[in-house]
Amino acid sequence: MSIRSLTGVSQPAAPCEGAGESHGIETEEQRPRNIPAYTSPTEGFSLEVDAKIKSQHPTLEAAMEIGAELKRKFPMVQVTIYDAAAKTRTLVQAAK
Repeated sequence: MSIRSLTGVSQPAAPCEGAGESHGIETEEQRPRNIPAYTSPTEGFSLEVDAKIKSQHPTLEAAMEIGAELKRKFPMVQVTIYDAAAKTRTLVQAAK
């Protein structure tokens, strides 16, 4: 059994100038938060693709339009609209 020696071990890079500045803070505050998987929306209409909430819309017409377009492009997925006020789901048919 041979012993391997480590030669030429590099040193950690020195911090760059301005490394203490936070460049991503503004974008972090503007990013929308994801809906937790264990909660249901409380307002508006949600677009569900294969039983997973993908987007929320203020009106039923907006949600149906986007859902029908998705169903037209991808006919194999199940697309439903969840009405938070009535707590009901409506199956979306493909747009023609």
